[in-house]
Amino acid sequence: MATLTTEEKVKIRNGMERKAAQEGIPVQWIKDAVNDAAQAIEDLIINNATAISNAIDAASQPHGITFTADEKKWLVAFTVLMKHNRDIV
Repeated sequence: MATLTTEEKVKIRNGMERKAAQEGIPVQWIKDAVNDAAQAIEDLIINNATAISNAIDAASQPHGITFTADEKKWLVAFTVLMKHNRDIV
């Protein structure tokens, strides 16, 4: 399991607070709640890595493509980045 670092948790909390301020939403959460929720998301991604890999394989194999482990990591990261851009930016 990948554990988020203190620095990563700070970045996540700061991002949440910036977005709340931009949206005019008062911050009603506490640091530990954000930290634990972010870790739960990280754990969910890690714990489901095989299912994600299998889903990528199922989607790409009809095209005659098999992504490497690194390419799958990139694909997941860029997809999550796109979701970030759609939901946050």
